[in-house]
Amino acid sequence: MGSKRGNGEGSIYQRKDGLWIGAISIGRDTNGKIKRKTFSGKTRSEVNKKMKSYIADLEHGKVILNENINLQDWFIFWLENYKVNNVKVGTIEMYYSLYKNYIKDKSIGLIKLNKFKTSTLQVYYNQLINEQVTTVKRLKYLNNIIGSSLKQAILDEYLLKNPCTNISFPKIEKNEIDIFTHEEQKQFIKSLEETGDRFKTLYKFALGTGLRRGEILALKWSDIDFEKKEVSVTKSLKYGGKNELSNIDKATFILQTPKSESSIRKVPMPSNLVKELKGYKILQAKEKLKNTIVYQDNGYVFAKEDGRPIEGQYLQRYYKKALQNAGIKYRKFHITRHTYASRLIEKNVNLKVVQTLLGHSSLKMTSEIYAHVLPKQKIDAVELLNDCI
Repeated sequence: MGSKRGNGEGSIYQRKDGLWIGAISIGRDTNGKIKRKTFSGKTRSEVNKKMKSYIADLEHGKVILNENINLQDWFIFWLENYKVNNVKVGTIEMYYSLYKNYIKDKSIGLIKLNKFKTSTLQVYYNQLINEQVTTVKRLKYLNNIIGSSLKQAILDEYLLKNPCTNISFPKIEKNEIDIFTHEEQKQFIKSLEETGDRFKTLYKFALGTGLRRGEILALKWSDIDFEKKEVSVTKSLKYGGKNELSNIDKATFILQTPKSESSIRKVPMPSNLVKELKGYKILQAKEKLKNTIVYQDNGYVFAKEDGRPIEGQYLQRYYKKALQNAGIKYRKFHITRHTYASRLIEKNVNLKVVQTLLGHSSLKMTSEIYAHVLPKQKIDAVELLNDCI
């Protein structure tokens, strides 16, 4: 039985099969014909709720009336309305970078959502792999992000099923992570002492705590407990934020929560590192006196000579030079974290403890990343049974 409009509900009626259908007018097409948006549900109230929600979104500009929208336009709409205020600035920058490199004005970006198929994506991904435009790992990440945006498109009824769910990717060969050898680590520390490198303590801190670069640069002296010999990790420092989606006029420093909830942690410091850090604090105090007029005391543990926070790329340049001075081939700063974890495992520290110290969200993640260290540990563990046989 049909039911006319009532209390601003629009037109709602019940079909013979019992399903409730609602419809509202959303304008006219190029021929002047009225366009309607339909909704369905098991009950009248369910349909009414969907219609009211849609109308509210329509009034706030959260609905696209163009039913023939393509992927690139939808992706930007999704970022602006569903993501920009719900994820970290760095995540938005990553999403936008993927958009510019792989979606904007590309073959898949111009395809209408209602014409999108898994085969379309599969062909495009195969092309990127065959032409070595990107890696399988990055491609999987891209597919996950596109899939997330299309999941919302399905909820908004722009397409029926997600074409990202049945993609076939080549198998990834797992490479062992790179770490400093024992000789390289000693050589690096020795070179830092001999050259009087300004960031000597920072590099030692990285090797002695395993903190991520952003976590180290965000540290303030209030995060350091010399008595307990531990550091509180509660934030990460990022430099950036400027893109077409943000309201930031220029790149700036952004303090944000760490990578995940498990990344918020307290990490003990070796006694030698505590001693090093105390000496460094005295040197920093002298820098403050030397640069009193221009010094910006923001309380950062590691800062520039005038007290300003350190950009990641700024540190990277000095780190690269430090490796050159030590005669060690360049590897990314993250190798300090990998080296820290590997040394702990080599010394038979329980893997669960290593996971907690690193701030990993799962033990599986830790064991997969540092699988290269574990075979020797298994052999050493079995050797302990010699006196039992």
